[in-house]
Amino acid sequence: MTLQSATNLPLEPAVIGRYRIVEELLNGAESRVCRARDTVNGQPLILKIWNSDALADGGLAGYKSELDALQAISGKFVVRCLGLEQVAGFAMLVFEDSGGRSLHDIMGGRPLPLRQALHWASKIAAGLNEIHAAHVIHQDINPRNIVINETTGDLKIIDFGAASRLSQEQRAIIDPGVLAGTLTYLSPEQTGRVNRAIDYRCDFYSLGATLYEMLAGRPPFIAGEPLDLVHLHIAKQPTPPRDIDADIPQVVSDIVLRLLAKSADDRYQSAFGIKADLDECLKRLDETGAVAAFPLARRDRSHHFRIPQKLYGRDEEIARLLHHFARVANGAREIVLVSGHPGIGKTALVHEIYRPITERRGYFVSGKFNQFRRNTPFEPLFDALRELIQQVLTENEERIGYWRTRLRQALGSSGQLVIDVLPEIELIIGPQPAVPRLGAAEAQNRMNLVFGNFIGAFCSAEHPLVLLLEDLQWIDSSSLALLLHLLEDNSIRHLMIVGTFRDNEVDHAHPVTAALENYKTTGGAVETLTLEPLTTDDVKELVADALHCGGTEAAALAELVALKTDGNPFFIEEFLKSLYVDGLLSFDSEGGCWCWDLKQIGTQQITDNVVDLMATKLERLSPATKQVLSLAACLGRRFSLHALAMVCRQSPSQTL
Repeated sequence: MTLQSATNLPLEPAVIGRYRIVEELLNGAESRVCRARDTVNGQPLILKIWNSDALADGGLAGYKSELDALQAISGKFVVRCLGLEQVAGFAMLVFEDSGGRSLHDIMGGRPLPLRQALHWASKIAAGLNEIHAAHVIHQDINPRNIVINETTGDLKIIDFGAASRLSQEQRAIIDPGVLAGTLTYLSPEQTGRVNRAIDYRCDFYSLGATLYEMLAGRPPFIAGEPLDLVHLHIAKQPTPPRDIDADIPQVVSDIVLRLLAKSADDRYQSAFGIKADLDECLKRLDETGAVAAFPLARRDRSHHFRIPQKLYGRDEEIARLLHHFARVANGAREIVLVSGHPGIGKTALVHEIYRPITERRGYFVSGKFNQFRRNTPFEPLFDALRELIQQVLTENEERIGYWRTRLRQALGSSGQLVIDVLPEIELIIGPQPAVPRLGAAEAQNRMNLVFGNFIGAFCSAEHPLVLLLEDLQWIDSSSLALLLHLLEDNSIRHLMIVGTFRDNEVDHAHPVTAALENYKTTGGAVETLTLEPLTTDDVKELVADALHCGGTEAAALAELVALKTDGNPFFIEEFLKSLYVDGLLSFDSEGGCWCWDLKQIGTQQITDNVVDLMATKLERLSPATKQVLSLAACLGRRFSLHALAMVCRQSPSQTL
């Protein structure tokens, strides 16, 4: 059956199968949302009808995923979906109609009375508790997705089009303009421009932004350009609601700011804990007419086991990296090396400069050398540059036009050389004339010159560039020559090259060591940061944060973990995860705390070899999952769910 576009629907009342359209509620880029009535039984319904273009991009898979997420949730604060239907050539989701209006329409740009705001926020928190209990992350909480029937008091959370059933995911950098409709309420980690994975706590930030607007009459951040709004979410602290309206109680203002913490680890850790504090505010307001201060988050205990997303024991190294980036932002060209054993946290350390790069509107790209691909020159560098091009292509047409002019000037008549290895660049600079063939030595020199100019075009005071090259111990000779060319080209400024390597695999005779020593003799500066294992005190802080307990309580367990893992951050995280999976770390719901048995944990073993550890983890997976992973490995380091589903000959939802 050929699916029609929702845009084909007439604006006046129409009939689709057994459903009569009563009112159009939303006409979006991908779908239209309409009130309807079942002509058979008279039931009021909401229809979400997809446009043909959206269907062509991914078929019905994405919409079945939304249905799956909704059907996994059981609760009274989440809209009930009656099914996915294809009727009269239209594809649609059919929902119950609670007869309400969106919170956005109810507010109408004005603040709500305090009690009403607290009451509805408590219900939203209860809805998030239902959603998260089903292992679903909504990812788009905002006033338009909260529907309230003011007569009955029913509140429903709607629109699970962005929902995820992954416990954690990493967001790539995408065009903020794509997110413009909900960007006002989006957590920093959802922008893809901070080094943090997305988990259920992103919904708490969005709740905070929504509650802020309910109290203050405006969202926490307002900006004309989407990218400016991204920077505000990442870098600027919101004005406390109490500073906007002195009638807002201090403790309520503090709850909002806790929800809006930049780091998910500093927010509430459970929807139950949020609701408990909101209900306490309501209780005090009803009893005394005021909301006196009380300690927050007393009942905020998450049963999710999660390693905090921050680095421990690396303050000095982070400070050195930030120092070098500050110099680059001011016009320098720097190279910093980060060395250490596998799992010591080299990449995680480098990613800590993600946030300041974003604040300075810079670019961060990376490539990784491979032990078994050393006969493929430049591949990791091209991976990094491809990532850079893709970031540029997410920008608006005006910005792309700026880069088009800049790149054409930098490349001159040699643009085709770049297109040959990075075809995506043709979308920016257009078709280019052919370049003459040269001998091997001349071709290498031309390659260095052209790609030096290409990279240099992206380096400016407005957009400093950080290039991360991982596993330099496996760098090929051609890539090393290009790297040295970048370091020696005095016309390039605002460039920071960060290289990581395993210090147990690089000695004084290694080509990288020799090349950089020679670079130093010509006046170049290279700083090497060598990462050591975490101390017992570092491990104690990590364990205490992960288990939400005091350092004294965590001391004995931390000492045992440090002993078994030799202070290696990767092994610490994997060991703690294995204890949780094996039931040796468990959450006591009645006591609201984590429990463990030191004696049993003392009998557990962990290998000091990364390969053995990962092989053991893989063996625990089901045969079907291992089969999917083996096919994913054939696709490379990065792949789309759609591509993997095609290779697996399954639907995207089955593959996921």
